[in-house]
Amino acid sequence: MNSSSALQVLLHLSDSALPIGRLAHSFGLEPLVMSALIDCEEAVHDYLVSKLRDCIAPLDGVAVSWSHRYLCQGDLPAIHTLDELVTCRKPVPSMRAASENCGRELLRLLADIPISPDFALFSDQVRLKKCGVNLSVVIGSASAAAGIGLRDCVVMEMRSAASGLLSAAVRLGTLSASNAQSMLWQLGGSIEEAADIALSLELEAMAGWLPDADAYYLKHKQLLGRNFGS
Repeated sequence: MNSSSALQVLLHLSDSALPIGRLAHSFGLEPLVMSALIDCEEAVHDYLVSKLRDCIAPLDGVAVSWSHRYLCQGDLPAIHTLDELVTCRKPVPSMRAASENCGRELLRLLADIPISPDFALFSDQVRLKKCGVNLSVVIGSASAAAGIGLRDCVVMEMRSAASGLLSAAVRLGTLSASNAQSMLWQLGGSIEEAADIALSLELEAMAGWLPDADAYYLKHKQLLGRNFGS
């Protein structure tokens, strides 16, 4: 793809309105809000920074970066192995389901976009096996196939994660829409830092670590009056 087409794919992948199911998930935020552990703008900001640095970057960020590398090498078996590893690294069942459901939906949406033969073959293999595929793996491989640079791809995913969390905070009434946009801009440095963490880690180090939040997330399905599915 030329640079203009690659930019179009990047914008497509980073569109918060992309109908892949992300809006149904609060990414661990709702149970913390419902438990009054996050109840103000400062608390949302602190949670977001911790989530990016300690959970998203070293897990999904690493998955994005390595799936990008493997697709560039044409190593499709390594991408499938990576996908299985990502699933194993997500201990909370609802988080695994969200990652795989969103990944499958994104593959479905990309089916009509001729990104590259390697990516089309990867998509076909996933569909034939009828197996799950994590969103971060799809993002990385699709970005590589479209000619999006490695760092741009990882920064895009870190920003998309931050944007999704802020969108959930708005829906939960913790932030106004304008304050959320302001915070997203202010988080630019943290997003770049998260990308640096993701790009610096080998596969063996891939793991998210936010146990307190995970413990509340496990209770989420039992809470009454939920706004999000998980």
